[in-house]
Amino acid sequence: MHLRTGIASSHDRAAHCATTAQTRVAQWAPMGIIRSVQELADVEEPAWPQILEWAQDGGRTQILEREPNRAAQALFLLQVTTRSPIGALAHACGGLVVDHGWLRILGAGTSELADLATANDLSDPTADQGPPAHLVVAHDVLGGIFVVTGGGLAGELGEICYWGPDLLEWTPLGIVGHVDLVAWALTGGTDDLYTDLRWPD
Repeated sequence: MHLRTGIASSHDRAAHCATTAQTRVAQWAPMGIIRSVQELADVEEPAWPQILEWAQDGGRTQILEREPNRAAQALFLLQVTTRSPIGALAHACGGLVVDHGWLRILGAGTSELADLATANDLSDPTADQGPPAHLVVAHDVLGGIFVVTGGGLAGELGEICYWGPDLLEWTPLGIVGHVDLVAWALTGGTDDLYTDLRWPD
């Protein structure tokens, strides 16, 4: 199955899950403003409870424990609030291991999984710093990389793009927004995406 076809065939199944979280896009700080960890973390309607619900409903997600200081540093370097799934994952967990390790969604990091800030080579924020051209948010067992494009890759702004070892190029997936990627992954999307690559039962 072609990657984009696999994504599209299962994306509709998860779309209703993300509907309630559509406004929870990454809340990047306006130019000239650097927010503290407390300002980024203490927000109304944080995304973490919704992520937990998706993970529990899907039943195939391992939530990796965070190290608090590392989580705080990742959130500060990202400069996004926990109202967005990106900020929530950076602050609340080390990462998510989905479908027995087929997909790893980045968070605050662990000894074996990079955090969102390190994976994107983020340094201390400055007042004149804008959003990154793209943001690495997940890896798969095949060596593929999932990113949210900020205009530096093909696809529309905010779309999820995938770099795979088979094509060796970035492919827009038709999923717009990190929240939709998380909802898709935690509610069974990997079944369609990787079905042709698994050993038969």
